[in-house]
Amino acid sequence: MPSAKVNGAEIYYEEGGSGPPIILSAGGLQGTLAGYGSVMEELSREHRVITYDRRFGGQSSSPLVVQTWDMVCQDVMGLMDVLGIDAAYLGGGSFGAAISFGCALRNPERVRAIFPSNIAGGVICDSYLAMKLFKSADMALSQGIKAAIDAFDADDRFSPFTPERAQYDPEYRGTLEDMDPQDFAQVMRDTIYALFEGPYLSLGMTGK
Repeated sequence: MPSAKVNGAEIYYEEGGSGPPIILSAGGLQGTLAGYGSVMEELSREHRVITYDRRFGGQSSSPLVVQTWDMVCQDVMGLMDVLGIDAAYLGGGSFGAAISFGCALRNPERVRAIFPSNIAGGVICDSYLAMKLFKSADMALSQGIKAAIDAFDADDRFSPFTPERAQYDPEYRGTLEDMDPQDFAQVMRDTIYALFEGPYLSLGMTGK
């Protein structure tokens, strides 16, 4: 299974086709490539298409750190570096769409064009994602980190946020459970402030 060491994380990716490169970023706080199968099949007819699990989703792995817009965009640029891609077309849905905007703002010379879809943003969307992080923080403090991990459900969009790798990798799960619950909760809170700064900031507003 291909993976790349990027920006302090191990990023799992898949690619297919040849031609001008396209990078697809998935939505949600975890962001897994699973939903891009048919899209990748079509686009790879004329392009080199790369999809990836974001650092807290699917088969990727990362220390529990605060997600910021700089970080999620640096992950894309770092993956491009590993794959020898100077510039690419960037696409994505929801949170992934916001990542494509963020990359274009931060590294315009490396982005040929963007094609976002179902763009995330607005008070309702931001509040929903922040709620997942608040749930995880509250559960870790009141019931323990193990309870927060056990409450994760990939099929329930309202379940608490925890790195998906903790569901199937005992060693990784152990590193989370060994954390001080206060530290775990602080990462959740700091991620909220880093991604959803202020009551009216939209996910789509990725500039500084």
